[in-house]
Amino acid sequence: MRLYFQESPIATTLSEIRQVYELVEPTEAFGLYAYATQSGTVAFDLEFGDEFWQNTQTRWLFGIDYGRTEPQVIRRMLGKQNTDIRIYDGNWLIEKTGFLPRRDYHPKTLFLSNPQSERFGVVIRSGNFSANGLGRSVEAGADVARQSFQPMNTGQSLLSKQH
Repeated sequence: MRLYFQESPIATTLSEIRQVYELVEPTEAFGLYAYATQSGTVAFDLEFGDEFWQNTQTRWLFGIDYGRTEPQVIRRMLGKQNTDIRIYDGNWLIEKTGFLPRRDYHPKTLFLSNPQSERFGVVIRSGNFSANGLGRSVEAGADVARQSFQPMNTGQSLLSKQH
Protein backbone atom coordinates (compact mmCIF):
# COMPACT_ATOMS: atom_id res chain seq x y z
CA MET A 1 0.00 0.00 0.00
CA ARG A 2 1.21 3.49 -0.82
CA LEU A 3 0.07 6.56 1.07
CA TYR A 4 0.76 9.91 -0.52
CA PHE A 5 0.22 13.62 -0.48
CA GLN A 6 0.14 15.16 -3.95
CA GLU A 7 1.50 18.65 -4.20
CA SER A 8 3.25 18.14 -7.51
CA PRO A 9 1.64 17.71 -10.93
CA ILE A 10 3.90 14.67 -11.44
CA ALA A 11 1.91 12.39 -9.10
CA THR A 12 -1.77 12.98 -9.81
CA THR A 13 -4.88 10.95 -9.21
CA LEU A 14 -4.80 10.01 -12.90
CA SER A 15 -1.16 8.91 -12.71
CA GLU A 16 -1.98 6.75 -9.68
CA ILE A 17 -4.98 5.23 -11.45
CA ARG A 18 -2.70 4.58 -14.46
CA GLN A 19 -0.14 2.74 -12.30
CA VAL A 20 -2.76 0.53 -10.68
CA TYR A 21 -4.46 0.00 -14.07
CA GLU A 22 -1.19 -1.26 -15.60
CA LEU A 23 -0.54 -3.63 -12.68
CA VAL A 24 -4.07 -5.04 -12.59
CA GLU A 25 -4.97 -5.02 -16.32
CA PRO A 26 -8.61 -4.78 -15.25
CA THR A 27 -11.63 -6.24 -16.93
CA GLU A 28 -13.90 -4.63 -14.31
CA ALA A 29 -13.99 -1.20 -12.67
CA PHE A 30 -16.26 0.30 -10.04
CA GLY A 31 -15.99 4.04 -9.44
CA LEU A 32 -17.61 5.92 -6.57
CA TYR A 33 -17.39 9.70 -6.78
CA ALA A 34 -19.22 12.47 -4.96
CA TYR A 35 -19.50 14.41 -8.19
CA ALA A 36 -18.30 14.41 -11.78
CA THR A 37 -17.70 17.15 -14.32
CA GLN A 38 -17.16 17.28 -18.06
CA SER A 39 -13.55 18.32 -17.46
CA GLY A 40 -13.01 15.15 -15.42
CA THR A 41 -14.48 12.92 -18.10
CA VAL A 42 -12.31 14.58 -20.76
CA ALA A 43 -9.19 14.24 -18.58
CA PHE A 44 -9.97 10.55 -17.96
CA ASP A 45 -10.57 9.93 -21.68
CA LEU A 46 -7.33 11.68 -22.64
CA GLU A 47 -5.41 9.47 -20.21
CA PHE A 48 -7.09 6.13 -21.01
CA GLY A 49 -8.80 6.47 -24.38
CA ASP A 50 -11.32 4.11 -25.94
CA GLU A 51 -9.31 1.02 -24.95
CA PHE A 52 -10.39 1.40 -21.32
CA TRP A 53 -14.09 1.52 -22.24
CA GLN A 54 -13.82 -1.33 -24.76
CA ASN A 55 -11.95 -3.71 -22.45
CA THR A 56 -13.36 -2.86 -19.04
CA GLN A 57 -16.86 -3.46 -17.72
CA THR A 58 -17.50 -0.31 -15.71
CA ARG A 59 -19.99 0.59 -13.01
CA TRP A 60 -20.18 4.07 -11.55
CA LEU A 61 -22.02 5.41 -8.53
CA PHE A 62 -22.10 9.20 -8.68
CA GLY A 63 -23.61 11.73 -6.35
CA ILE A 64 -25.77 14.61 -7.50
CA ASP A 65 -25.91 16.30 -4.09
CA TYR A 66 -26.45 20.06 -4.46
CA GLY A 67 -26.47 19.65 -8.27
CA ARG A 68 -22.68 19.48 -8.56
CA THR A 69 -22.51 16.59 -11.04
CA GLU A 70 -23.04 17.93 -14.55
CA PRO A 71 -25.88 16.11 -16.41
CA GLN A 72 -23.78 16.09 -19.61
CA VAL A 73 -21.28 13.82 -17.84
CA ILE A 74 -23.93 11.19 -17.21
CA ARG A 75 -25.06 11.35 -20.84
CA ARG A 76 -21.50 11.22 -22.17
CA MET A 77 -20.47 8.28 -19.99
CA LEU A 78 -23.66 6.34 -20.73
CA GLY A 79 -22.62 6.56 -24.39
CA LYS A 80 -19.44 4.61 -23.60
CA GLN A 81 -19.22 0.86 -24.09
CA ASN A 82 -19.59 -1.44 -21.08
CA THR A 83 -20.88 1.31 -18.78
CA ASP A 84 -23.54 1.31 -16.08
CA ILE A 85 -24.20 4.44 -14.03
CA ARG A 86 -26.27 4.83 -10.89
CA ILE A 87 -26.99 7.90 -8.80
CA TYR A 88 -26.66 7.58 -5.05
CA ASP A 89 -30.08 8.19 -3.45
CA GLY A 90 -31.22 9.60 -6.79
CA ASN A 91 -34.95 9.03 -6.28
CA TRP A 92 -34.85 11.12 -3.11
CA LEU A 93 -32.63 13.85 -4.54
CA ILE A 94 -34.64 14.57 -7.68
CA GLU A 95 -37.63 15.41 -5.51
CA LYS A 96 -35.71 17.95 -3.41
CA THR A 97 -35.18 21.60 -4.34
CA GLY A 98 -31.46 22.12 -4.85
CA PHE A 99 -30.85 18.35 -4.67
CA LEU A 100 -30.42 18.59 -0.90
CA PRO A 101 -29.31 15.16 0.36
CA ARG A 102 -30.42 13.25 3.43
CA ARG A 103 -26.73 12.58 4.01
CA ASP A 104 -23.86 13.90 1.92
CA TYR A 105 -22.46 11.29 -0.48
CA HIS A 106 -18.72 11.90 -0.49
CA PRO A 107 -16.54 8.97 -1.77
CA LYS A 108 -13.69 9.31 -4.25
CA THR A 109 -12.64 5.74 -4.96
CA LEU A 110 -11.93 3.55 -8.00
CA PHE A 111 -11.76 -0.25 -7.68
CA LEU A 112 -10.10 -2.17 -10.53
CA SER A 113 -10.15 -5.95 -10.86
CA ASN A 114 -9.27 -8.80 -13.16
CA PRO A 115 -11.00 -11.87 -11.70
CA GLN A 116 -9.42 -14.26 -14.20
CA SER A 117 -5.88 -13.35 -13.15
CA GLU A 118 -6.93 -12.64 -9.54
CA ARG A 119 -5.43 -9.14 -9.65
CA PHE A 120 -7.14 -6.16 -8.12
CA GLY A 121 -6.42 -2.65 -6.96
CA VAL A 122 -8.02 0.42 -5.49
CA VAL A 123 -7.20 4.11 -5.71
CA ILE A 124 -8.66 6.22 -2.91
CA ARG A 125 -8.18 9.97 -3.18
CA SER A 126 -9.58 13.20 -1.83
CA GLY A 127 -10.41 14.57 -5.31
CA ASN A 128 -13.63 14.25 -7.25
CA PHE A 129 -14.08 13.09 -10.86
CA SER A 130 -13.15 16.52 -12.22
CA ALA A 131 -10.05 17.83 -14.00
CA ASN A 132 -8.95 19.50 -10.76
CA GLY A 133 -9.60 16.41 -8.64
CA LEU A 134 -7.93 14.06 -11.12
CA GLY A 135 -4.96 16.18 -12.01
CA ARG A 136 -4.54 19.72 -10.75
CA SER A 137 -5.53 20.07 -7.11
CA VAL A 138 -3.47 19.26 -4.05
CA GLU A 139 -4.81 15.85 -3.00
CA ALA A 140 -4.02 13.02 -0.62
CA GLY A 141 -4.83 9.34 -0.78
CA ALA A 142 -3.72 5.76 -0.97
CA ASP A 143 -3.59 3.00 -3.54
CA VAL A 144 -3.26 -0.75 -3.28
CA ALA A 145 -2.61 -3.31 -6.00
CA ARG A 146 -2.58 -7.06 -5.33
CA GLN A 147 -1.58 -10.02 -7.45
CA SER A 148 -3.87 -12.41 -5.57
CA PHE A 149 -7.28 -12.46 -3.96
CA GLN A 150 -5.66 -14.06 -0.89
CA PRO A 151 -6.36 -11.99 2.24
CA MET A 152 -3.79 -9.40 3.25
CA ASN A 153 -2.34 -9.43 6.76
CA THR A 154 -4.28 -6.55 8.24
CA GLY A 155 -3.48 -7.18 11.88
CA GLN A 156 -1.86 -3.76 12.37
CA SER A 157 -2.54 -0.36 10.92
CA LEU A 158 0.18 1.09 8.71
CA LEU A 159 -0.01 4.20 10.84
CA SER A 160 0.32 2.36 14.15
CA LYS A 161 3.18 3.45 16.42
CA GLN A 162 3.71 -0.21 17.39
CA HIS A 163 5.76 -1.13 14.30
